[in-house]
Amino acid sequence: HVLVVSPIPLRRSIYFVGAYGDDAFVPENRGEVDAGGHFYAPQTLLDDRNRRLMWGWLWEGRSKEAQVAAGWAGVMSLPRVLSLLSNGAVGWAFPEELTALRGEEVAREGLTLSSQERDLSGRRLGQALEVVARFAPHGDEPAQAYGLVLCASPDGQEETRIVYEPATETLSVDRTRSSLDGEAVRDVRGTPLPLEEGEGLALHVYVDHSVIEVIANGRTCLSTRIYPTREDSLGMGAFAAGGSASLESLRAWRLKGIW
Repeated sequence: HVLVVSPIPLRRSIYFVGAYGDDAFVPENRGEVDAGGHFYAPQTLLDDRNRRLMWGWLWEGRSKEAQVAAGWAGVMSLPRVLSLLSNGAVGWAFPEELTALRGEEVAREGLTLSSQERDLSGRRLGQALEVVARFAPHGDEPAQAYGLVLCASPDGQEETRIVYEPATETLSVDRTRSSLDGEAVRDVRGTPLPLEEGEGLALHVYVDHSVIEVIANGRTCLSTRIYPTREDSLGMGAFAAGGSASLESLRAWRLKGIW
């Protein structure tokens, strides 16, 4: 059994995996549902395929005044398919039905990143896109950090980075330059993500205007809110810092409307 709780003071959701019987739940493992800082109060259901699906509330990362001016506040996350992993943790995946939203595609393969950023956007895919990226397992001297750049302006004034640091085994979303709006929250949110021997970093990302949702290696989630101010903050790239990294493949799609 899995118990999910959302403590109000923490503004985060935590799960416990354990045994339930005789009106008692004994937790054996625990973890954070989503470490991005904006996923809260999730609900789940079983669908007609016996999949356990979860949705969450993605609260705002801008001032109350900005919310009032916009006329709305908060959105729902995409659905996620939950599973139990062999180590007793909860696994996560986006449901396959979301592939119906895929439109125009950009694909890249076999790129070496050496302390520089590679522009992968080609044709600008807009502000709603899906990205699937795989980085090769680390060599003897991996980069100090590597990952993806999203929602970037041509001069880098605005950008959001998904960053993996091998030394600390940490995955994070860096929003320090995600917006020129001084009212928007701009910080770094990270979580441990140890990679097994021979395992590369696998990122599945959805971007929808002010929302970025990340599932990494099927076992870590980071959902966040960004508020780019520039109409040309549409760039997508990959980077390595302090060494080299290998981007095995990247596929990105422009998303069609759900209606």
